[in-house]
Amino acid sequence: MNRYSIDESWEFWKSIICDKDGNIDVEQLKKELCDYYFVINEVPKVYCEVTGGTLSKILYDSETVISFFNERYGQKAVAVDYLADDWDLVTAECETNEDYKKAIFEYLGCEEE
Repeated sequence: MNRYSIDESWEFWKSIICDKDGNIDVEQLKKELCDYYFVINEVPKVYCEVTGGTLSKILYDSETVISFFNERYGQKAVAVDYLADDWDLVTAECETNEDYKKAIFEYLGCEEE
C-alpha cells in the first residue's frame, strides 16, 4: 500500500515538472513519465527474481521485498556455510563439474534447479 499522500507526492513532483510560475512543463512531464514507464516495466522483473516469483507489483514497500529476499537467500547462505565446512568430505571423489554439482545437491538434500 502506498504510504505517501497525494499532497506530499505533488509537492515532490511540482518542483520537477512545473516552471517558476507553477505551469506544467509538458516536455519535462514527458521525460518524467518516460522514466516512470521504465520503472513500472523493469522493477516487477527484479522483485519477481529476488523473491522467487512471489512478488511482482511495484507498489510493495521496500521492507517487504527485502524480507522476502533475505528469507529466500538467507537459507541458501546457511546451506553454503555448512557445505564450506564439509567441502573436502563432500567432494573427495569428484572429478568433473557434473560430479561436483551432483555431490553438492546430494549433500544439501535438494534437487537441481
